Amino acid sequence: MSDQEQDKDPVVSSSLSKPLFIWSALLLLSLGWALYDEVYGIRPWKSYEARFAKLYTRYLRGIRPKETRFENEIKATAEYQKLDREMQTAEKAVAAQLAAIDRKVNQELVPRTLALNDPFQEVRGHIGALTYQIETTDSESSKNSKRQEIDALKKEVHTVKLPRPDGSLESIPMTFTQMDKTLQDWKREKAELLQHRVEILKPATELRAQRDKYLSDRIVDVSADTLAGLVKKMDDFPIAIRQIHIKDVDLVDRCESCHLGTREPVELTKAAMGGEEVFVSHPNKELLKIHDPEKFGCTPCHGGNGAAEDSVVKAHGRHKFWLWPMHHRENFEAGCQQCHVKEVVTEMADTLNAGREIFRLRGCMGCHRYEGFDHEPEEMTAVKEVAEERASHLSHGYRQRVGIAQAIVHRPSVVILDEPTSGLDPAQTVEMRTLIRSLRSEHTVLFSSHLLPEVAHVCDRVLILHHGALLGQPKMSELAAVLGMHTVLVRVRAESPGPRELLAKLEGVHAVDIEHDGGGQIEYRLLLNPDVRPQLARTLIEHGFDLLRLDRPELDLETVFLRLTGHKAPALGTKHANGRADRPA
Repeated sequence: MSDQEQDKDPVVSSSLSKPLFIWSALLLLSLGWALYDEVYGIRPWKSYEARFAKLYTRYLRGIRPKETRFENEIKATAEYQKLDREMQTAEKAVAAQLAAIDRKVNQELVPRTLALNDPFQEVRGHIGALTYQIETTDSESSKNSKRQEIDALKKEVHTVKLPRPDGSLESIPMTFTQMDKTLQDWKREKAELLQHRVEILKPATELRAQRDKYLSDRIVDVSADTLAGLVKKMDDFPIAIRQIHIKDVDLVDRCESCHLGTREPVELTKAAMGGEEVFVSHPNKELLKIHDPEKFGCTPCHGGNGAAEDSVVKAHGRHKFWLWPMHHRENFEAGCQQCHVKEVVTEMADTLNAGREIFRLRGCMGCHRYEGFDHEPEEMTAVKEVAEERASHLSHGYRQRVGIAQAIVHRPSVVILDEPTSGLDPAQTVEMRTLIRSLRSEHTVLFSSHLLPEVAHVCDRVLILHHGALLGQPKMSELAAVLGMHTVLVRVRAESPGPRELLAKLEGVHAVDIEHDGGGQIEYRLLLNPDVRPQLARTLIEHGFDLLRLDRPELDLETVFLRLTGHKAPALGTKHANGRADRPA
């Protein structure tokens, strides 16, 4: 290599300013793009919130004078003035009493309570520590020592400085017990005074409520005071993500970062917000009262991806990578099915209710299957495994189940079952009872049967009919009250006739029958009203009888039925606590 070529150093002989300039420009452009993307590109909600703040403030300032004039016109009416005068008169009538109560509470009771509370808490804390030591130590002598310390603390006299209403202090010697009693007395006195304050102010409060209601009923949107508060709020409007955490499904919703007017108290229309439909109010504010967005969010009802905020398409879930796109406006009520799938009628969902009626009444369910609508009766009645079989080929038990499935498929409010357990084997009977009990959560079940033990197993209330007349409709837990009597079994050690006459003379005993006599023991069946078992036991023991048994057996439904219908109820119509039937009388 020649000396001339060696002298040509590219760093020395050529300029790098052009490439450096190009790469520096590209770097600056990349930085500018990154900053733009960070501030605006992936956060379009910032521009939405800035536009909302501007448009909403302008709208509020525009309607505020008109609303203020309209409100002043209402306040100038004779009826409003009358209500306002009555309210002010009522307040003036009790002003002196209110002032006296406020002085007593705020200048005497509260300061004195706070002053006494500190020394009281100090002693109580010391006593609490000693009590804990007593509970945790094993030494009896140590426990006794701690107890003596506690007694000494309770008797120790403390000088307490309490403020007077004029601001001076008074010193009062008090023991722990006296401090405790004084604090309780002051707290009780304060509570009574505050309750009395509410009572004497009640007429004025009711009149104020009437006056304010008169005004609110005649204001179309919101009051002038509310508008003033909204304007102040918008003056300090923060640009920030607004999100809701729906704990039940662990979902984050950020829909209101853009849809900022959804819950505003002022009715916002597209025209009011400069043509920006994204800022309009929710179309059904009554619905928001029963579906608070703070609890339910937006996407569980409307679909979409409420957590996304970098583009409208992603937030609405309208792309191929999201499985639950936002419902179109005409299909918004489809989201109600997620929670209200078992309802026949859903409040404020007219379109959905109409669709259900068509599906249920126009025969659609004969050909079409709908998840959660007509599969449930099959699952409840356990006939899914024989869904392809002819009903005529099924056993009696399965035909009973198919009948119940047909009865509940359209979710009626009342289900009438006539002898549903008739002809079933023991296992099928138990399954049918379980099925009938499961229906009570969504249906009123009328269960008609002559098998009274079956009625007792599944029913909460019975209606007893005899020759077309309703004799009673007690709850199963109130059978004894229907008869107005209590059946009691008494067994004593005695020879016949025993204390029968003695028992018959007792007040509250209406009948005495001998159940069993033999072996030096007699058992009686008594009818009591009221329940005088304590007096009965005391009388027998005082007269020298050995009382071997005294209990009230549970009445069964058969016994109640026979007595109400005028038939002789046999003694074996009752059962003992151990399940053994009584011996016949």
